[in-house]
Amino acid sequence: VYIPCGVGGAPGGVTFGFKQLFGDNVHVFFIEPTQAPCMLVGMASGLQNEVSVQDFGLSGQTHADGLAVGRASGFVGGVMKNLLSGILSLEDYHIYDLMRDIVNTEDIFLEPSACASFWGPIQLKSPKMQAYIEKMGLKDKMANAVHIPWATGGSLVPAEIREEYMHTHLK
Repeated sequence: VYIPCGVGGAPGGVTFGFKQLFGDNVHVFFIEPTQAPCMLVGMASGLQNEVSVQDFGLSGQTHADGLAVGRASGFVGGVMKNLLSGILSLEDYHIYDLMRDIVNTEDIFLEPSACASFWGPIQLKSPKMQAYIEKMGLKDKMANAVHIPWATGGSLVPAEIREEYMHTHLK
């Protein structure tokens, strides 16, 4: 399961629920913007909400407005320590490209922040994800694996903003 993550509350709750239901049979990854990976910074440093992305020279600015958070929830970071499989980050321009791909292939509009979730399946062939698959003994299970990009939001975005998003190209 791939979940866009801001401060961590909703993604943490979803992750907790999945782990309660499926235990070690589910692997959950948070996806954060490269300039605002607050959960990554908090968890990797062990400082949780006592550190911000700006402390590491990142701007905290992102087009993924729902994920534009500089400081993670300390509570969620502590709970996720033994539940979360990993955290991925993506550059902002990908969210618009992914949004257009979903509109053009599925005729579903999702707000750009939600589209970050699709970055997870795209990264499956990356060396780090392949190393995770190998480490967890999942290589022989991948043919039957179900991948869930957790993407919500978009139906309340006004038509003129949707149109603006569709024509936003950052790279």
